[in-house]
Amino acid sequence: MAAKSSPSDSVNRSEPPKDASMTEIEENTPDAEEVLSVIDSLKKQVTADRSVSVKVKA
Repeated sequence: MAAKSSPSDSVNRSEPPKDASMTEIEENTPDAEEVLSVIDSLKKQVTADRSVSVKVKA
């Protein structure tokens, strides 16, 4: 008797199936330049807040 191969045998187990939500997430992922811009903005905000905090406590 020959073994029948099931459809699951041909599925690549290292890659999860892509559904609509996965595709939507990939499309909405910001590019590196945008992420770096947000990080720089947050660094400036934290630095400004820190200097205000130090001035108030001093």
